[in-house]
Amino acid sequence: MNNNQATLSKMNQMRLHGMARAFGNILETGMSHKFTIDELLSQLIDTEWDDSVDATYFYVSAGTDIANGWSIAGTLGHQDVDCDDCSYTHAQLDVTKSLGDMGDITLSVSKASENSGDDDFKPFISWSKGIDI
Repeated sequence: MNNNQATLSKMNQMRLHGMARAFGNILETGMSHKFTIDELLSQLIDTEWDDSVDATYFYVSAGTDIANGWSIAGTLGHQDVDCDDCSYTHAQLDVTKSLGDMGDITLSVSKASENSGDDDFKPFISWSKGIDI
């Protein structure tokens, strides 16, 4: 894999699909030598910005208390991006235990589809506590 292909792959893994598409188009058309560094950077960022403004995240989420301070929740979402093969689906399951005055602790498992750039299962744990200000 050459350096430009590695850069394109990294852009897609970081979900910078607009930037990757613009960079790929510049490489394919042989226009890369016609840009100064600041013009190239501006083109890439403008394309990514336009794509991110056009992206929409749809989701549905539901949760319920189980018993004795335990609750469960789930989320299913879809990131809709105006680009071929850039949209992806995401799912997450959360199990929460109330610790009373100490807050809540949540165990979550998250997974996105392959188009997200990272389709590994992601387990994580979080703690939250509300405070009065």
